[in-house]
Amino acid sequence: MLTFLKLSKKPYLFKQMTGVGPEQCERIVETLHPFWDEAERRRLSRPDRQRAIGAGAKYHLQTLADKVIVLLIYYRTYISMDFLGLLFDLDKSSISRLVGRLEGVMKKAAILPGDKPKKQLRRKKISTMEEFLKEYPEMKELIIDVTEHSIERPKRGQKKYYSGKKKGHKIKSQIVINDKGAIVDVEGGKPGSRHDKRIFDESRIKTVLPKDMKMWADLGYQGTQEEFPNVELPYKKKKGGPILNKIQKRINRAKARVRVFVEHVIGRLKTFHILSDRYRGELKKHEGIVRAIAYITNLKYGFAN
Repeated sequence: MLTFLKLSKKPYLFKQMTGVGPEQCERIVETLHPFWDEAERRRLSRPDRQRAIGAGAKYHLQTLADKVIVLLIYYRTYISMDFLGLLFDLDKSSISRLVGRLEGVMKKAAILPGDKPKKQLRRKKISTMEEFLKEYPEMKELIIDVTEHSIERPKRGQKKYYSGKKKGHKIKSQIVINDKGAIVDVEGGKPGSRHDKRIFDESRIKTVLPKDMKMWADLGYQGTQEEFPNVELPYKKKKGGPILNKIQKRINRAKARVRVFVEHVIGRLKTFHILSDRYRGELKKHEGIVRAIAYITNLKYGFAN
C-alpha cells in the first residue's frame, strides 16, 4: 500500500506520480489541515448522524498526507478509481468518497491572488489602478487566454457543449496570469460553444478590474477594448481588406511573445492528466478541479504563500 512516507523516500518517483515534490506536498497538507478538520467536525456532528463522534469506521489512510497523495496521484495520472483503490488497498466506493471529500476541502483552501479582498470589494468599488494595486499587488499586468478540454458526449445539452471550431464536445477554462507567470484567476466549467469574450464578460475578475488595467489577449477577446482601452490585441486582417503591413506583422509578433507565457502556464496545468485527457467526471466539478490545480501549480513554481 502506498503511503506518503514510503513514496517520499523516492523523490523522483514522488514527483512523477503526484506532480509535486515531497516538500511541496507537505505545504499543501499544511494549508488543507484547518479546512479538513472543520469539514470532518461538521460531518461527524451533523444532526442526522446516528453514531456518536468518534464511533464508526476509521479512515484506512491515517494521516492527511496519505490522503492528499491520493488526490494528487488522481489529478496527475487520471487513472480509474478501481486502479487508484488498488494502489491504496481500498475499494472503489471508499476511494471515490475520499477523493470527493478532498476535492471539497481543496476547493475552499485553493486561494488564488485574485480571490483575496472579496469582503472589501463588496463594500467599495475600485475605480483606479492605484486603489487596485493596494488590494492586488500581484496584478499589475494580466495575460488572459481560454483553453478547451475534451469531454465525453453529454447525455443532455449536447449542443451547448459542442465546439464548432474544435469539432467535438468541449469544456472551456479561462486562465488569467500576471506578468510574472503566477495564475491569479480561473474560470472553469464553461460550455464549449461559449465565446471567449462572453466568458470574460461573465467572469468575476472583470467586475473588479479598473478600466485602465493593462491586459494582453488574443483575437477571441475582440470588443474588450471598448471597456478596457489598455487591452493589447493583435492586428487582424479584415475580410476583403488589405493584408497586414510589415509594421503590423512585427507588432503582432511582439505581442505574441508576451501572450505565449499564458500558453506555457496552461501547459503546466495540463501536466496533470485530468486536465488533458478526455474528462469523464461531473461537469459541475470541473471549475473546482481547475482551481485546485492552479493553486498547486502556483505553489510548485513559487507563487503561492
